[in-house]
Amino acid sequence: MTGAIATVLIVEDEASIRLSVEISLRSLPVRCITAENGQQALDLVDADPPDLILLDVMMPVMNGYQFLRSYRQRYGHATPVIVITAKYDSIDLYWSKKFAITEYIQKPFESGQLRRTVEKALAASPAPDPSLP
Repeated sequence: MTGAIATVLIVEDEASIRLSVEISLRSLPVRCITAENGQQALDLVDADPPDLILLDVMMPVMNGYQFLRSYRQRYGHATPVIVITAKYDSIDLYWSKKFAITEYIQKPFESGQLRRTVEKALAASPAPDPSLP
């Protein structure tokens, strides 16, 4: 995706990390929307479909994998997903294949690494359709 402003959905329960992610992405041509848990994120995506999802795994109400299961069932696998988590083990490898996760970034993350990963994911995804709301 090039030349357009992408919508990035940040799903993270910790306010300080959500803010850190938003600050890290300020130099990119993106518009960030945020959710505190998977359920809140699902409520947002119908009205404001993301071009990229940055997703925490361990959250209250609905964790990242529960969100991703529902999201993929509703919208398919076209939207790239970058998981940002302190948790990464063999179970996560299983889910990464099942839900076509684009990349994992471990917390604590370096803002440059996050920007590069987001740029790479957006460059590899198709441009949004301007005729869609």
